[in-house]
Amino acid sequence: MQDNPKTRYSPHGVIAIDNTLVDHSGKLIDDVGCLWDHAQQRHVIAHDYLISNYVCPSGSHYPIEWRRFRKKGSCPSEAFKDHTTLGLDLIDDTLARHIPGDFTFDSYFTHAKILNHLHAKVSG
Repeated sequence: MQDNPKTRYSPHGVIAIDNTLVDHSGKLIDDVGCLWDHAQQRHVIAHDYLISNYVCPSGSHYPIEWRRFRKKGSCPSEAFKDHTTLGLDLIDDTLARHIPGDFTFDSYFTHAKILNHLHAKVSG
């Protein structure tokens, strides 16, 4: 991706972090949960993925990294990570890889813990 000027990282790029639900049917699928899908205004049986996407100035975009959310009851308590923690993991991964650009996310991730963490990392 970095060899092509249309998909190469740029200081003018954007790192978009959001979660997406992937619907499933069936009964024996690991880590699915009954989750509220605000787009469809109903509960769905789905995996919940948090994804960091890179959006190039050319308009090209592609995933950088992802994390799968697991509901508290479906994993050992010491392994549970909420959406905030997973979002922080994606921010830290992007910064550790020195991927340039500005972060953006929807209002679900726009709260003090994430904003303060990001500010401390990019300002310090």
